Amino acid sequence: MITFITGFMGAGKSYLGKRLADADSEIIFRDLDEIIFEQCGKGLSNIGQLIRVAGWDKFREQESRFLREVTNELEGKDKVLFSLGGGTLLNPKNSEFIASLEGARILHLATSFEECYDRIKGGEDRPLAQLGEKGMEELYRKREIGYNACSDASVVDSEKITSFTDLEDLF
Repeated sequence: MITFITGFMGAGKSYLGKRLADADSEIIFRDLDEIIFEQCGKGLSNIGQLIRVAGWDKFREQESRFLREVTNELEGKDKVLFSLGGGTLLNPKNSEFIASLEGARILHLATSFEECYDRIKGGEDRPLAQLGEKGMEELYRKREIGYNACSDASVVDSEKITSFTDLEDLF
């Protein structure tokens, strides 16, 4: 079964997935942004640069493509965590695709805007940081509505998950 992790940029999706995979060798962890960068970012230094060069439309196209490809490769495996980009599920085709998967779950990391902003402000590798605090907060508020609408569960403090001794609740 695949558990998709969603949330705003800087929510801790990749951090959480890596920590859980390190804690349990049976967990398969994939990060959609890392996959896109590995496949499309040759010669570039980070995902922010990739988005500036390719543009958001091309990035979103690749996001949908790799979401399907990697999910199809992982389907049927146990204990899969798949970190999605902050805008992945806002594309109706992506959210419909995940909804069509038997047994798939979506976990929303509901990290506060202030914490997300503190983590990514000024980061060249963080494309939304270029929006500035006000622009990011507006986008955060809009996206939170979408995350809540399509998620099976929300976690306010991702640190609580990393202390679980029984991770079966995620799968």
